[in-house]
Amino acid sequence: MSLLSVEQTPLPEFSEVAERIAHRLCRDAVWAGDACNWLGWTKRPGHTGLQDVFATLDGSLYAGTAGVAWFLANYLRRRRSAVVERVLRGALRHALASTSRLPEGRCGLFDGIAGICLAALEAGTVLNDPALVEEARGRLESDVQTPTSDTTLDMIDGSAGMIMAQLAMASQLDSEPLLAAAVVQGDHLLAQADRTAAGWSWATMPGCADQNLTGYAHGTAGIAAALLELDHQTGLERFREAAHQAWRYERSHFSESAGNWPDFRLDEDQPVNGHAASPCFATAWCHGAVGIGLSRLRAWELGDQDEQVAAEIEAALARTLEWLDTEDGQHTEFSLCHGRAGSAELLLEAAHVLGRGELSEAAAAVGRQGIDQFPAQGRPWSCGGTRVGETPNLMLGLAGIGLFYLRLAGDRGVTTPLLIRPGAGRSQ
Repeated sequence: MSLLSVEQTPLPEFSEVAERIAHRLCRDAVWAGDACNWLGWTKRPGHTGLQDVFATLDGSLYAGTAGVAWFLANYLRRRRSAVVERVLRGALRHALASTSRLPEGRCGLFDGIAGICLAALEAGTVLNDPALVEEARGRLESDVQTPTSDTTLDMIDGSAGMIMAQLAMASQLDSEPLLAAAVVQGDHLLAQADRTAAGWSWATMPGCADQNLTGYAHGTAGIAAALLELDHQTGLERFREAAHQAWRYERSHFSESAGNWPDFRLDEDQPVNGHAASPCFATAWCHGAVGIGLSRLRAWELGDQDEQVAAEIEAALARTLEWLDTEDGQHTEFSLCHGRAGSAELLLEAAHVLGRGELSEAAAAVGRQGIDQFPAQGRPWSCGGTRVGETPNLMLGLAGIGLFYLRLAGDRGVTTPLLIRPGAGRSQ
């Protein structure tokens, strides 16, 4: 049965899932003084490549305590709880303390200082805690001012993600230093662009990709999204023109037969510059139709409403719905980064931006499938990055799944890191 034909699940059921996950995270927190952390499965380098290990979280937004704090802060938007607030503050203490231990240059949105500060801003706003907000501002203003290298450029760990954090905080707190720092990051992106007849792109994963990547997490869609936001807040036309050049690059690689954009990352046994016999396509936030669709939805909100953008939104929606309706799509893991929850976020955002209620109902059908497949059967949630077991973090685990169910419950105040809207002062 198509997702578009499924009746919408009652909203209280979704709220209950989010509540159970929030309470479980609070129960499982491991305390050291007034800071807390969690244990979970993750991938770490080993003698034979990446290995599954059971370990404490780092402080990052992607897979660490800042990400868990993001979910708990948004849970408190709906329901106040002294227990949840205590754990939220403990998670942020760990995340903020971890910034002093980060390797030099780890300033990114999802894996570094910028994301930790943005999570602290999110929590400080929810808690009405000016001291926490000012700590986030101070750290971001002092620690993330200039580009770190010529290869840290993308949304995950580079200039594009830093721009999003800097603009979000600059907009909400009226910080001229952060706005100026975002412009510096934007000009760095322009200077590092590979400019060809097909458009502009960036070498974000040198040695790991056949050619410059499309997509949101590591490719041109995410970089273009940051440049559009920079144009929106500064009025500097050069950033909008660069974003449009990035779209040209992605459009030159769109596959009509696949209805998707290729993923140019190489397998471990494939040599660099050795073209694969056939291109690989992903349908996820990080790579492929989902993230590219989200980037075009935000462009539509910012006024880029031409036929090409509309067609790309429709292509991304069609591919995502098709994938979620397949056997593979219905049995893959449930994470935000590259699972069903993240794919359904495109449907939620499109329902909001385009006013299409049937897409909201399709996202609800994904939520119903998750409930029926996991908690209703007493099974652990299928998390991303490992086949071993559950993990508590945001982009691969329980905190992200809980955030998805909060958003399914219908509160537009619940914010997602999958589509930051810095021009609005914070993500929505």
